Amino acid sequence: MRQVLHFADVEENQLHEAFTDILVAVNKPHQAYKLYMANRLFGEKSYTFLTDFLAASRKHYAAELAPVDFRLFSPLLF
Repeated sequence: MRQVLHFADVEENQLHEAFTDILVAVNKPHQAYKLYMANRLFGEKSYTFLTDFLAASRKHYAAELAPVDFRLFSPLLF
């Protein structure tokens, strides 16, 4: 993603903010267009995710976590 979005010159510690800037730029109020995006994280419901990770996902990517029981799907994979 870093190469595709031409973020090669963006410092590692500024990468999340660069993605946030893109989302803000394409969703400015009073534009002639409206961009709708589906953004969701799917995580194993038995796993406890770090609060900082969930907060960063919300802040920078507008992505909420949807808990999923992946064990229900494992027989389908084999």
